[in-house]
Parts: sequence; C-alpha cells; structure tokens
Amino acid sequence: MLWHSAVSAADLVWAGDWDGALALFLATDPKLEATGAVRTLVWLRCDRALLLALRGDSSQRPTSWATWAAAQGRASETLLAIAYAALAQAVAADGLGDAAGARSALTEYDRLVARHVESDFALRLPLAVRTAAAVGDVTLAERLSAHVTPSLPL
Repeated sequence: MLWHSAVSAADLVWAGDWDGALALFLATDPKLEATGAVRTLVWLRCDRALLLALRGDSSQRPTSWATWAAAQGRASETLLAIAYAALAQAVAADGLGDAAGARSALTEYDRLVARHVESDFALRLPLAVRTAAAVGDVTLAERLSAHVTPSLPL
C-alpha cells in the first residue's frame, strides 16, 4: 500500500497537483522510513526534492532530500535510482543558485541516461534541459536532447 502512495504522489507531481503531492509525501515518508522500504523511499524523496525545488521552497531542504536519495541510490547500485536522484540534485542545486552543483549532477544524469537506464526519460527531459539551460550549459542541454530516439519515426 505504501508503494502505491509513493507512486500516486509522483503522479500528482507530474500532473501538477503539487499541494496534493506534498500532502501525500508528508503522510507517506515517515511510514516508509519506519518500514525500511529504502528503494521506494528513494523515489519518494527524489519527487519531493523536485517538487520543493520547482516551488522555490528551500525551507524544506530539497537538496538534503536529493542528496539522501543519491547516496541510497548509489548504495543500492540501481542505475535508475542513481539517475533520478542526480536529476533531483541538479534541479535542487539550480533552485539554490548553485550552478556548478547543478551542472555536475546533470552531467552524471546525462552519463546514465546515455546508457538508457531511465524508462521515464522523455517525461523528465524538459526538466533536465531547462535546468541545463538555466545554469548556462547549452552544450549539455543539446546533449540531453540528443538522447531522444523516436519510437515511431515518420
């Protein structure tokens, strides 16, 4: 049931219901932590970091959620979790004005998605490209865009 709550929270973020997503994050996070469901918690905290960063809400420490998720993703050696956490770190760093940190995290994200580890790459692509452009790295934005392969070419 907690996994479904985490997935629902992610869906709410991407659908634009940020208040609903934040409420679900706040309700689900402590329960997941208590059960030790680290893998699901990584995804939940990545989404939470993204949401807070996109809202410009640094008071709830989006970089700490993203940093925790990145460390846990690396410990799990799950490339998909590492990639998503890197994107969350990039967006959170950009939100705090840390262009170098955002560039570094996006470079890691780019390296991982180049290996096609992220199934939701197209969903997250605009956010990754926008963040690269926001920190002034047009080359990185172009490189990220180059990973798109049409599934139904004309």
